Amino acid sequence: MPVGERNLRIFPEGTDIFYQSQGECEWFLCSIPRYLLQAALSAHPDGLTLPTNQIITIKLSNTTFEHLTGFFKEMFSFIEPLAKPMLPPDVINKLSSDLINECATAISKNDNQWLGILPNRLSQLHGQLILASETLVLSSENYNIKLSELADSTGYTLRALEMIFKNTVGMSPKGWFINMRLNGALRDLMTAQDNDNVAKTATRWGFQHLARFSSTYRSTFSERPSETLARSRKRKIP
Repeated sequence: MPVGERNLRIFPEGTDIFYQSQGECEWFLCSIPRYLLQAALSAHPDGLTLPTNQIITIKLSNTTFEHLTGFFKEMFSFIEPLAKPMLPPDVINKLSSDLINECATAISKNDNQWLGILPNRLSQLHGQLILASETLVLSSENYNIKLSELADSTGYTLRALEMIFKNTVGMSPKGWFINMRLNGALRDLMTAQDNDNVAKTATRWGFQHLARFSSTYRSTFSERPSETLARSRKRKIP
């Protein structure tokens, strides 16, 4: 969880969890069967019911946040020296029960604002990732960057990046950045100076193979880059 936000987030079963933060962050990730968490919540006076198929964000109070994070850290410090070869079953059961009860208690202390919980911000976070990725590409030499470098810079795996881009913009990261560079080349050709040409523009936007650039450009914009340049220069003739 990003430092200072004090969020507890509940994901439905089968959700791919992507980490996104613009600053210092700390994550505690737990996998709890829905029926066990629901049973623990039902035991509380308010009898809260978990919504289905919805990602929920719960804002914790300072006291609840400090208590819950303290519990996680204490549990980890206890488990680490015992984890090999395997914890005894009775210890596992006790820790699991304590974990579920602590999470249920934190959720139930939300001042009865269950209906006011903020909706899923995952799409917004993924949009921020894409914008940040574009900035990274535009700041790189020749507007070109390897996907492995992008993954290292963002903290995401290549598979996660593929899924985020396809779900958000409908294409792969590679396809999105090629499209972004093609649009940059289009703008430059439409506002070309007298000493500009197609080869210079292609190289400026990271396209090293002129024939391949022309082919991709034509399939995207339905005209050759030389035609765009010619129209631009024709408009400048008094």
